[in-house]
Amino acid sequence: MHTLLRQTSLIISKPPNVQATLEHHLLKHKTSNTAKILTKEKKHYSSIICQSKTHTDAVAITPGDNDIEDQYESLGLRREWMPNHVAVILDGTRRWSKANGKPVNYQPFFQANTLFADLCLRWGIGTATTYIYSLKNLLRGYEANELLFRQLQKYLDDNFDDIKRKGIKLWMIGEKSALPEYLRHTIEKVEEGTKNNTKLELMFALCYGGTDEMVKATRSICQKVKEGVIDPEDVNDELFEKELWTGPSRAPNPDLLIRTGGRVRVSNYLIWQLAQTELYFCDTYAPDFKEADFIDALKSYQQRERTFGE
Repeated sequence: MHTLLRQTSLIISKPPNVQATLEHHLLKHKTSNTAKILTKEKKHYSSIICQSKTHTDAVAITPGDNDIEDQYESLGLRREWMPNHVAVILDGTRRWSKANGKPVNYQPFFQANTLFADLCLRWGIGTATTYIYSLKNLLRGYEANELLFRQLQKYLDDNFDDIKRKGIKLWMIGEKSALPEYLRHTIEKVEEGTKNNTKLELMFALCYGGTDEMVKATRSICQKVKEGVIDPEDVNDELFEKELWTGPSRAPNPDLLIRTGGRVRVSNYLIWQLAQTELYFCDTYAPDFKEADFIDALKSYQQRERTFGE
């Protein structure tokens, strides 16, 4: 792997019993082929990783290839160690536009999101979440917001049939009331039309903020306590998670977060859900995001040991 990695946080040293840690991970996430995997030692080292623009010379793979098992092996990946849920921040679209002397255009950003979803399907990821627009982004003003909203509407309309055909269940998490009516209508159409799909659950975080989500959940719980619907002693992690925007999903919290664009932060994204998530950062701008970047992130993830705070 021809990759230059720089470590940006304290590395958690390898615990003495890797096998016990793997068993904990598998039991927590109900990974398939558990019995088979538990007979092997998985040598992971946990850290936050940043990657330079020099990355793996990954072979080009397109959905539909019949030699997927050979590709796993040739790229140094293991199917049984793939993350169940990958979240992504495809950052850098506006900086990419400026660097290339172009006006801001979000179509390349949405194309990158299509590629991300296709790669999740290709590599057996069951759940994916992508950060489309934050509540803070609304402060950019009407024209900037309208540009993204109109282009998102066009993207959803143009790709609706493909999303259904691919078996993707697409739905939005965030403050829907902050969206214009025309976009809410389009989103509702897509959500309704894909609700029974099962190949990939894809969540669009739109008008989303992690702290806002937690405040909303807290207020909802307080109101239910006030009304006598729940007892304060019954409030726990599981109950709180049900009140989050991601609550309707039965998917596990993200195993891996990928952020493009070179910035090393999570930007108020899935604050609660990322508590035990592995973080991976690369310099690639969103419109330039390629399969090689995705595979490098998967390789980094599979080289780590997840201790879940233990």
